[in-house]
Amino acid sequence: MHQANDHSTGNLNPHVWECDQGEMRESNVMVRFVAGFTYTHEGFSFQIAKWITKCCHPLSIIEDEELIDTFCMLHALVIVPTWFSVGQDIHSMYAMMKRHVISMFEVIISIRAAQ
Repeated sequence: MHQANDHSTGNLNPHVWECDQGEMRESNVMVRFVAGFTYTHEGFSFQIAKWITKCCHPLSIIEDEELIDTFCMLHALVIVPTWFSVGQDIHSMYAMMKRHVISMFEVIISIRAAQ
């Protein structure tokens, strides 16, 4: 029997051993977050292309030494894409979105034509 002022965690270890951490998607996300591993080169390149496009920055901003130093400070293994790679990513994003927008308009036009 526990006393009212007993704040021990004696039952914590059995609970941890009983839980199957691999089954929970949230636990995998938390493990990666706690470890500081949310960086992927593809994700970083996408975010850079999105940032440059949305904020109307010139492609050459990605080669700014202070900006690169900041990225490297945040993640030691960061691979900063070249301005040319960012330009290709933006072109690819534009091509994908262009097809998507055209297909949306085709649906709207066919619905209106059917009425």
